[in-house]
Amino acid sequence: MTKVVNKIKESFPGVSILIVSTADKSTKYNLEMKTDSAVVPLMKAQKKYALETESGFVNLYTLMGGDGSMVKWVGETPAKANKDYTHFNQRGAKAIGKLLNDQLNEGYEEYKILREKRDSGSNKRTVRKSRPDSVSVKSDSL
Repeated sequence: MTKVVNKIKESFPGVSILIVSTADKSTKYNLEMKTDSAVVPLMKAQKKYALETESGFVNLYTLMGGDGSMVKWVGETPAKANKDYTHFNQRGAKAIGKLLNDQLNEGYEEYKILREKRDSGSNKRTVRKSRPDSVSVKSDSL
């Protein structure tokens, strides 16, 4: 995926890239639904290539609640995910949209603060990793 992101950046110079990680997904283990064993390694790989390509990153798995969150979303009344323990229903999609929108707005507010600091004389490169659900790289070219 690093090659794919770099090819997109090469094809569209100056375009910002946002990597949104996988959501939680559950699988049956010993008659109990739990977070699939592939979810966390996939999310970590996505975060890694976001950092390597200096792309933005939103950890959807963490935003929706982390380990076991899909089971909770399916079990809520009304449910926000289907009983396949993989896909959101309409209510869940709306909730995910709000989570992503809130995350982007929060990131934008942090960006404005960093830009003000840069404009006031600080030209250092800053990597923001203050929260587990997002990472962004900011440089002199803000």
